[in-house]
Amino acid sequence: MVFYFAFAIILLAAIVLISQVVYRGRRQRRILSDLSEAVGALESGTVFTATHEGTEYRFRYFAGSKNSPSYFLINIDCPSSGEFEITEESPVDRFFKKIGISSEIQTGDPEFDGDFYILADSFEFAYPIFSLPQKRQAVREVFDLGFDSIKHDGKTIEAKWSPFQLDEDLDHSIITETVSQLMILSENMPAVPQSMMFLGKPKWKAKRVAAFAVPSVPFVVGISSLIIGLNWFPPLDSGSLLLDSLRYSVPLLVFSLWLAVQLIKGRSGSHKELIGIVILSLIAFPLSGFGMEMTLNGYLDTEAPRSHSVRVVHKYLTRSKKKTHSHVLLESWRRKGETEKLEIPFLLYRQISPGKTVMEVVIKPGRFGFEWLVSHGIANP
Repeated sequence: MVFYFAFAIILLAAIVLISQVVYRGRRQRRILSDLSEAVGALESGTVFTATHEGTEYRFRYFAGSKNSPSYFLINIDCPSSGEFEITEESPVDRFFKKIGISSEIQTGDPEFDGDFYILADSFEFAYPIFSLPQKRQAVREVFDLGFDSIKHDGKTIEAKWSPFQLDEDLDHSIITETVSQLMILSENMPAVPQSMMFLGKPKWKAKRVAAFAVPSVPFVVGISSLIIGLNWFPPLDSGSLLLDSLRYSVPLLVFSLWLAVQLIKGRSGSHKELIGIVILSLIAFPLSGFGMEMTLNGYLDTEAPRSHSVRVVHKYLTRSKKKTHSHVLLESWRRKGETEKLEIPFLLYRQISPGKTVMEVVIKPGRFGFEWLVSHGIANP
């Protein structure tokens, strides 16, 4: 009886949840249909296309997902040779400006410069746009309508509102008013001077590629060497080896961050790129140092292997999401009264009787003094 009651509750909850999802979906489609009808838009998938004062524009609504917030965006075509993004200025933006990492383009309007942050990599492209009062006013109008960013990628210019709640009372005039302001912003886009180009691309892009390459190479080397080291030269004391490798990886990490700052500083978006480089570097350099020292410790080891016959003290299993791992604790041949831990195949694990089974462990001392495992097996099968 309890089982049927529980099943009925679960079934009812599932029906309610599905009904809510269906209702929300239909509601969203109805609101978007009303909006498109009001502005005379045509639907193509999730994108609606319409024309305002002779200019074609597009709008789209995304309801959000587990990892992405909802948003509403409007864009128009705007081909140019530059890029920019405008957001409200945050405390993080102000901090990095104060310490000299980033350098925002100033328009000469103190109130505008205090309210908004212009992300643009070419002063020669962005300044002529936002030095004009009508362009700055267009930005304010878009933000006053509720949007929180304006972005130009060299092909289109778009206004984005995120997170966005799609309501029945949404006035369709928000769309046409926003398009009018985007049209003002898209007029007479300047050209990026050839002096700012390198091999057909902006020089700052080449510097950014170099800045990200500095930690990317050690990251790839670290992953590769870690796989080789763990499979061919597994150390018995990986924690000690990791700490020892920090003697080399930490100074290289500090130098790489200094180099990255020199390459990317001085632009309005420098601090955003630096945050990504710091995160990647904090992973890449310790990983690379650990993997390389582990691999070289075994590969350069020219000493003869040493065999030890030791009794199994204990065995146990651990479980991860996709795999069960088999472990044994052995009497230590290095430190009296202590144990050594090994991970072994499950087939071998089943043959072991703690307190009775003796295992034959073959090790080498390691080029840098960190013993590593050559082979292991049961000495008295």
